[in-house]
Parts: sequence; structure tokens; C-alpha cells
Amino acid sequence: MGEVASNALKEGVIYPVECVLREGRLLPALGGKKTASTVPADITRAFYNKTGGFYCAFSKNGLWVSLNGTRFVSASGKPSDGAFLIEDTFGGVAKALAVYGTECCELKDGTFMQKSFAGNITGGTMKSGRLFGVSLSDPLKICWSGEGGTDDWQEGISGAGWARVSPEFGNVLALFNAGERIAAVRERGITFMKAGGTPENYSFTGDIPTPPIAAGTCAMVGERLFFFAGEGLYCLENSSVKPVGSRIFADVSSPDGCSVRDDRYYVLAGVSKKLGRRVMWQYDCESGETYAIDAPARALACGERLFAYCADGSSYELEEASSPSCYIGGLDFGSAKRKVLTRIEVECDGEVEAEISNGSISRKVTVKGARQVHMRGVKFSLKLSFGKAVRSVKAYAEV
Repeated sequence: MGEVASNALKEGVIYPVECVLREGRLLPALGGKKTASTVPADITRAFYNKTGGFYCAFSKNGLWVSLNGTRFVSASGKPSDGAFLIEDTFGGVAKALAVYGTECCELKDGTFMQKSFAGNITGGTMKSGRLFGVSLSDPLKICWSGEGGTDDWQEGISGAGWARVSPEFGNVLALFNAGERIAAVRERGITFMKAGGTPENYSFTGDIPTPPIAAGTCAMVGERLFFFAGEGLYCLENSSVKPVGSRIFADVSSPDGCSVRDDRYYVLAGVSKKLGRRVMWQYDCESGETYAIDAPARALACGERLFAYCADGSSYELEEASSPSCYIGGLDFGSAKRKVLTRIEVECDGEVEAEISNGSISRKVTVKGARQVHMRGVKFSLKLSFGKAVRSVKAYAEV
């Protein structure tokens, strides 16, 4: 037998929680800190409205608004199935509308006003002064308002109208303004709709099939549309759909919410197969860095501050993590035979709590520098918990 060394951060299967692997080092990232808040329970969706400065939360009991993200007041007691938020300039005034069924709430300059809404749509987006959305009574039907904007639903040649997609790719989940077109996200694909000029020029221009798309996971990041489909994250850019390469998304189960931070970071909520509980994942759409955030979010709202709202009425604010961890698996030292893990070496700015396992037994040790192990097995895994940067992790085995 001879001693074999393994650079664990390079050769192992990495699952970072509230940390990132950057230039060969583990660095603390964002973590969830529980807040002392008055947040309604059973939140299903949340948004941040830049125009009005409101955090908006939709629950089974209506619409709630907050200026700081933690103290909410009721804006409407009407159930908010199919709720969505739009922001645009209406009549020369920048404002937002939180739409839910036959009502909406106008938000601007720190004030809100409830009023009726005749559109009967969900999943809406603004384009060329018209509001486009999916009919609440027929999810294959795409509707648009008249030239008068969000309050104009009088049908006519140049007024409000609708068009129905073929059922091949399933119901329409939501609409997005994708440059010159409307992108209609379907249950199993994306349909493009030309929506420039007047309604007589509107037409469907093509479809892209996809794996089954999880409702609630679609969001625009810059000019790209991200969504979770099948067992991974996908991106629509121009007319091409591509899978996002980060293998951490194979861990995602039952994704049902998302948000966008700083027009760069896509944040997804769902259940982690590895951790066995609800968490979030943040994906950097520029660098590709991805990690899990250990907070049981049901809905997310990203404004000046980023909040994760939970089904039990609790909430978490995202800030620099105080106790990140990283799971490192698949350490077999290039051999399928039994071997002896002799020691691990961790170069770091502080102590690291390490849990070492061979799949049958595990051992917890405190490491700074080298630590003798002497554990037999075929394949090994590590869980590292730390507070400061970890510069390298090496493992040694007699093979």
C-alpha cells in the first residue's frame, strides 16, 4: 500500500451551503438570519415594488404590503390566487399594480389604493402600453388590454382582445416581455408571440419544447429568462433554450418560487434532496457560482433588502453567513478498493469543524492544519463547518 493525496476541493463533489468555491477557496456567502417580524402566514408569492417602495406579499387571506419587508399591513382581504405585479408608466406617472382576480392595488410613492380590475388575468406583463396576461378562466387564452392601458378591457379592432394557443405544449403559466416579442411560458415549452403595433399584427411565431416547467420559477434576469424544468435550471436567450450547467440543481425537488437580486442573481426556493428540507439556491447569472441558503422560504422578495418568507409566518433576511458549511463527497482516491483514510489537512483562517464519513460511520473533529483520522472504507465524504475562508482541503489515504 502507498499513500495517495487528494485535493478535496478540486476532486470531490462539492455541495456548498451559504458559501462559494471561488479560485480554489471556500468563502462565506449569503445566509438567512431569522427576523422579528409580523408576516402573514401562508404567503404564496412575494414581490418588491421599486416604484412604490413596497414589499408585497400575497397569501390565501389577501394582499399585504410593507415598507421595510418585515412589518406588514393588510391592503386587501380578497384571496389572491393568480396574483402578479406589474410596473410601468401609466398616464405619465410611474407606478405599479398588484393584480389579484377582479381587484388590484395601485402602488406609488409609499401609498396604496385598492380598486376593481376587469382583466380577469394572471401572469401578466406590460408591452407597448398594453397589459398582456393569461385568462383565469381559460389557461390557453392570452388576453391584452386596449390602448387605454390596464383599465381598458373593451374589445375592438384596436382595443382589447385575445388569442388562443394550441394545446400541444400545455397551459400558459406566465407571460414575459422578451424584446420584440412576448414569451409565453407553457407547461412543456415556450411560445413566442409577435405583439408590436396594433392587434391585427399580433401573431404566434414559434414554439420551443422544454421539459416540464415548474410554475413559479420563471424570472427575467436582464434580457434572459430563467426557469426550472425537469431536473435542472434553464435559460432562454434570444430564441435558444439552454440548460444551466451547475450540477447543484440536481439536488432541487419541488421548486415553487423564485426572485431576482441586483439584476444578476437568480434565487430559487424548493426542497433540498440532500438536506431533506426547504432551502433556497442562489445562482450568479454572470459567473455561474451557485450555493444553497439554509432558510425554509416559500416566497422571496428582493429589494434594498432580500427577504425569504415562510409558510408559518416567519421570515429570514439574507446577509453574510455566520456559519457556512460545505459537503464534499466522492473521495475514493482513484480506487474502488477498500483503503484507509489516514489524515486530512485544512488550511484556513480559523478552526474548522469537520464531520468525516465512510458511508457507515462518521466522526466529528476540529481541524486547523493536519488531523489524523485512520478510517477504513471505499469512499469518503466530509462536511466542513467554518466561519472564515478555507484556502485548501487535502485528504490522504493508504491505497
